[in-house]
Amino acid sequence: MRKGFTIMELMVVIAIIGIFASIVLVPLNNARNKSKNASAKTSMSDIRIFANIFHIDNGYSYDNGTDDVCDAPQITVLRTAAEEQTGNLTDCSSSPSAYAAWVELRSLTPTTYFCVDSEGFAGEITTAPTTEACQ
Repeated sequence: MRKGFTIMELMVVIAIIGIFASIVLVPLNNARNKSKNASAKTSMSDIRIFANIFHIDNGYSYDNGTDDVCDAPQITVLRTAAEEQTGNLTDCSSSPSAYAAWVELRSLTPTTYFCVDSEGFAGEITTAPTTEACQ
């Protein structure tokens, strides 16, 4: 009498392990995307703090022709952090009296952006802004 497993028994075990792995990995990927989106939202929300400081330091202007809130060093660092988390580029638009900055979030349908602006808005929108306001 032979001892051991047949090739069919081994294939069944491997198939069962594969099914269990797929059941576990899909939710982990969703959780990973949610955590990266949360990190990006935090970075984008912090832009409001530095934009207010920039506004005061630059004569109550977000864009005075030479200095632009979108290119301020602290804001550039936060935008880069959001880009690294989402894998998407951030965008920013400013005028002397207003600004808006946004990033496309990871793996959401429909396409969703997280936007912050000078009006105090910080939230998700489904259309990228075309002006210095999220809404």
